[in-house]
Amino acid sequence: MIIKKIAVGNEKEAYIEDRIKTGVNILYSNDNNKGKTVLIQCISYALGYSEIFPNDFNINDYYVYLEVEIDSKIIKILRKRRNIFLIIKEELYTFDNISEYKYFFDKEIYQLPHYIKDDREKICDFSVYYELSFIPQDKRNASNIIHKEGNNKNDFIQMIASIGGYQYIDKIDVDQLDKDIKEKESSLYSLKKRIKIAKQDKNIFSELSSSFDQEKYKNIKEQVKDIQNKISIEKRKRTLEQNRIIKLENLISELKSLNRKINEGYFVCEDCGSTKIIYKKGDVLFETSNPDVRTNILESIRRQISLKKEIIDECNLEIDKLILKNRQLLESIPNDVNNYFLYLQEIKDLEANIKNADKLTQEIRELKNQKRNMGHIDKNKKKEYNSFIDKIIKKMNYFQHLIDPNTKIQYINIFTTASKMFSGSTETEYYFCRTISLLTVLEHDLPIIIDAFRDKGLASFKENNMIEICKKLKNQVILTATLKDEEYSGISKYKKINGINALDFDSVENSKLLNKKFCTEFFKLLKLFGIIISNVKN
Repeated sequence: MIIKKIAVGNEKEAYIEDRIKTGVNILYSNDNNKGKTVLIQCISYALGYSEIFPNDFNINDYYVYLEVEIDSKIIKILRKRRNIFLIIKEELYTFDNISEYKYFFDKEIYQLPHYIKDDREKICDFSVYYELSFIPQDKRNASNIIHKEGNNKNDFIQMIASIGGYQYIDKIDVDQLDKDIKEKESSLYSLKKRIKIAKQDKNIFSELSSSFDQEKYKNIKEQVKDIQNKISIEKRKRTLEQNRIIKLENLISELKSLNRKINEGYFVCEDCGSTKIIYKKGDVLFETSNPDVRTNILESIRRQISLKKEIIDECNLEIDKLILKNRQLLESIPNDVNNYFLYLQEIKDLEANIKNADKLTQEIRELKNQKRNMGHIDKNKKKEYNSFIDKIIKKMNYFQHLIDPNTKIQYINIFTTASKMFSGSTETEYYFCRTISLLTVLEHDLPIIIDAFRDKGLASFKENNMIEICKKLKNQVILTATLKDEEYSGISKYKKINGINALDFDSVENSKLLNKKFCTEFFKLLKLFGIIISNVKN
């Protein structure tokens, strides 16, 4: 993936950056508030990442345009709030939300990593995927991913394992599993004995094997409940997509009606007499009185309907699988369940002990499930996975020594622990080493984008070494930096470095990156999508 052009704007102000090249690009100034971070965030935002813009910049007021090259194919992306629009080979595609966009992106543009989460195959979220190569200036956290949105560092590790062709194994949990299971089983055994002794005269336990049968039944009951919840989720998802198809089909009918000739006259606005007809999608306006624009919109809506039908088909398949699994579970319920319910009231008399037994039983079951999942992976695969993770960590240490030959930093894992965080320039070095190591091991095609790459007092010799490392990469690199006054003497330090594209933002007025002079060119970019902005005359 190569970034070709970045643009952001509205009817009042805009900015277009088309000086980005392949190789190493450094956007710099001798002061903050020049708009470098806004531009960097616009790249990830257009690609589907969440908004993490500076507090004084409300992205919801703006359109963001991004032009990228993927596999020699130019893709034009436009985003306004949740609405995302693509132009690929002159065809327009529209999406109502990030989920639709991600599904299309995975199938038609660039396959995203897939991994298992909550017993289901999951397409990696953009907020996890782009952290492979995109490091924002704010909210950094070496012990977890930067922008969670329902994910965490385990999702990140599973993602890189998927890209590398390995199955994720939590090394820390594996070491503790057997020990934890034995301790909890010992506690449960003691508790069962106390229950049996306390109620040995009751006939209830002559018919039931108490704890074992309860455990077996409750296990089935919980599985059935979980499956029914999943079925409900899939049905709601299917209904939502079916309703959206109906709305889109109605919209097609309305747009088609604009093609009908009327012998007696034509449509005009009663208030102003204009023949211009507008189609509104969220906050975005399309001029549908233009036949070419209308045709593109119709084709885009049809493609959107096809995409939703695919999603519905996948929902139906998943529902069928879940129903079959549910039926099999119900057929496996033991015959003595009815007896269990007959004595349920008496069992409740053991409330305190049974609650504790149930809790222990559930904890043991969860640990055994983890162990069983581990058992599906043979020892060779475990060894391969561990070697894969170790390879990344070794690369991190390798690049750390390239940055600083006298370093005392030694990485032992991809993430730190919450109690052992990096601070100052060591955090900057960590993110750089991790990002470049992942690129080297995984050989992905994403551009390396690091905002404020020399932040927090990074020594000049380390910065120079980092730039030299970037110059040797095959991927595009985009960095931002704020220089000191003395580094601007005569000619800036980056202008003196061969082999990089140094873009000076110092002439930009503070917090005034966007201005009117770019508006005309920005409106032309919007027009590619058939979009018009209110209060702007053509």
